Amino acid sequence: MPPESLLARCPTPPTPPELMAANDLRAYALAATRHMVSLNAALDGCNADKAALRAWYARMAARMTEAAND
Repeated sequence: MPPESLLARCPTPPTPPELMAANDLRAYALAATRHMVSLNAALDGCNADKAALRAWYARMAARMTEAAND
């Protein structure tokens, strides 16, 4: 099995209350922009976990191939 750290759930950043309760367009746009940045950062982190899983799997497959050839 892969390391537990790579199987952890990727947390979703909460929707900021300012986004749901903004009374003017500037406040809404600022909250929306900040939220999109945090969503993209979370997605980048999740994609890094998936890349680490692929690398782990490749190492395990290589070890199994080496063991089968011995």
